Amino acid sequence: MGYCINLVDSNFFIDNKNNVHREIVKNIKSILLSKESPKFQKSKYSWVDDEDIEKSKTIGDILGAFRYSYSEDCDGNIFKIFFDGEKLGDDKELFSILSPYIKEDSYLTFQGEDGCLWKWSFENGHLKEKKGKIVFEG
Repeated sequence: MGYCINLVDSNFFIDNKNNVHREIVKNIKSILLSKESPKFQKSKYSWVDDEDIEKSKTIGDILGAFRYSYSEDCDGNIFKIFFDGEKLGDDKELFSILSPYIKEDSYLTFQGEDGCLWKWSFENGHLKEKKGKIVFEG
């Protein structure tokens, strides 16, 4: 079982200034695979193979392990993101860990199988979750 989701809108950017992506990958892998992490001790990440994280050499590899793909410009900046999965897993944990590297005011907006809407916005290096609703005016 699981909770089906769609990524309905996004404004997403990770800068590759000074080829920082390699350092990001090193930091992210150390957190995701940390034996001290309560998540690691209790269970694996939902829908993710730890071996894929261990083998990751790029941010794209890590995002791919969590079922995301992206577009990259000629400078290596990640500027668009896509969800390639079907069900919500530990995506919030991944993006919380990535949040210090995600450009201020970036966001991902999701809709769940039951119509619920929420947005993960990136503010001051942190992920903030906000509930949403559709409002028709007039």
